[in-house]
Amino acid sequence: MSKRRKVIMLSYYGENSVGGLEKVVYYIRIVLQNNYNMTEMKMRKNIGRWNFILYPILFSIRLKFLNKDNITIAHGWQGFLNDSDFVFFHGTTQGAITQVPQDRSLGSKYISWMEKTAAKRAGTVIAVSENCRRELIQFYKILAEKTLVLNNAVDSDVFFPKQLFKQHRKLRIAFSGTLSSRKGMDSLIALSRYLTETDAAELWIACNNNYHTKEFEGNANTYISSGLNAMKMNDFYNSCDVLYFPSRYEGFSMASLEALSAGIPIVGSSFAILDELRNYDFVQIMRDLSPAKIVQSCIEMKEKFSGLSELIHNQIKKDFGIEQYAVKLKRILHDNQNIQ
Repeated sequence: MSKRRKVIMLSYYGENSVGGLEKVVYYIRIVLQNNYNMTEMKMRKNIGRWNFILYPILFSIRLKFLNKDNITIAHGWQGFLNDSDFVFFHGTTQGAITQVPQDRSLGSKYISWMEKTAAKRAGTVIAVSENCRRELIQFYKILAEKTLVLNNAVDSDVFFPKQLFKQHRKLRIAFSGTLSSRKGMDSLIALSRYLTETDAAELWIACNNNYHTKEFEGNANTYISSGLNAMKMNDFYNSCDVLYFPSRYEGFSMASLEALSAGIPIVGSSFAILDELRNYDFVQIMRDLSPAKIVQSCIEMKEKFSGLSELIHNQIKKDFGIEQYAVKLKRILHDNQNIQ
């Protein structure tokens, strides 16, 4: 029996099953742990803004002194001076500031440079969406032939439809994510104020923390929860009728996948509904994000897909479930490292 190779995963904040990059790291470990010896490399101490200056250099140096037979999986700029075997990109900073110019700063330019360097030095670049791959090629001039796409996955055993009584109550519109300009907070505030005046529906928000929640205080028909775990997030989606996601930039939205896996349709921006999701009829891209248009579209989507939550779930499980993700990820490692 051959000795299992070691995989070193570099992720500053480690892994968790809640959301974002750390959830992808969690899925990668779950998929690979039976075939490889998994080792985690993460920050031991948060030093604020210095995280983005010192740690990328320190981790790059540390990686260079490890056994060359190890397989290194990094994320974005986090080990940018190391020739990592695989580097995942969950979007690009240059792509984000193109869509959200107010996020442009000296720090964002520095991170863009680190991302470009990391991608240039990587053995294989893995983009989480076709749009992310296009950005890497366009903005960072990365060779198309070294860039692959592996879409994010969703755990369909955690996010699934529950039989809840929804027919005889007010329409519930869900939003999941950070309350920030990049996530379309201005559109959320406009919708919340509109619902206070019209009483046409309820807006239910699940966010990571309490930042900017004061913007919604006193608004009737708006309800906010923060810090929900994965199980409670499934209950959150199931208690609502439609996900509204006005995001101005995403690499590949985990919220979109989780809401769909829970069985509710999506109304949102072109970044909430990227290329990979656009052929489904249970998603709707909105160019006009005016509150009245959003409410009308949500009403129509609720009526159209009422009672079809299992159909939505099964399609997303087939196309984006952990099982198909595992097959694709293992094939990528095998094909690019000659791993048995």
